[in-house]
Amino acid sequence: MLDQSAPTLAPDRDGVVRAVDWGWRSTDVHGHPLTKDQLSGALTKLASYRGTSCDVDVGDYVTRRINGKKVPEVERAIAASSTMKAAVLDLMRLLTPRDFELLVDLVFSTSGWRRVGIVGKTQKTLDLDLILPSTGDRAFVQV
Repeated sequence: MLDQSAPTLAPDRDGVVRAVDWGWRSTDVHGHPLTKDQLSGALTKLASYRGTSCDVDVGDYVTRRINGKKVPEVERAIAASSTMKAAVLDLMRLLTPRDFELLVDLVFSTSGWRRVGIVGKTQKTLDLDLILPSTGDRAFVQV
């Protein structure tokens, strides 16, 4: 929380200083790090400012982040993502065993894995025999 007192002249008389309650921190009030990759570009653009203080045109955003609150747009996106994941899970439950095996095969193949065994044939101990060409790793999958 920032002290609302006016800035004072720096000891070297070159610039001003403003007191900060509880000292400088790089985390929100819950202790979560406030890193550039998790902050809005509207705020991180100020990192190139060479002075020690400047006007911040996204003050409400900064206050919310320091207080550990997400902006409403992010909260809505998180809620929508959770709803979508639940709906996809419900759809997956409607798949037949054969369709589910095909889905698993597609997930692995789009991740770079290649099927070694015969496609569509039933094997006693496994459904998919896979290899990852980039590393040579091998996986046996029972669906």
